[in-house]
Amino acid sequence: MVARIQSDQAEMTFAAPADPAAVASIEEVQKVVAILEVKGQLTAGEICHELGQLITENNKRKVRAVARAAFPGILSFVGSDGYKLLRQCTIDEAWAAERALGNIERDAHIKRKLLLDAIHTGKVGAP
Repeated sequence: MVARIQSDQAEMTFAAPADPAAVASIEEVQKVVAILEVKGQLTAGEICHELGQLITENNKRKVRAVARAAFPGILSFVGSDGYKLLRQCTIDEAWAAERALGNIERDAHIKRKLLLDAIHTGKVGAP
């Protein structure tokens, strides 16, 4: 599926992800939120189990897509113990998430700069 976005200044075209696990529906978000409201913090595998699904990488990928779609309502970050509703998090947990996201942002900025330097200095590209 290809979507086209138009504005007064530009037109942008992009393709939807080919992997159906990379997107989440409203119904999927609602199901995961309902599970987390009752069970509290769970891993992706535990959420799959609660949904009655096999614990596979594709199903865990779908859980990650649901969390992305519901962010910041569903919170998870590198170093956390799983997925948790933001409204059930402590202030310390929210600050830990903010720090983790800041580290990811900083690391991505550094990697992007290194890649741009490589592109502009001719270190990439096949003859």
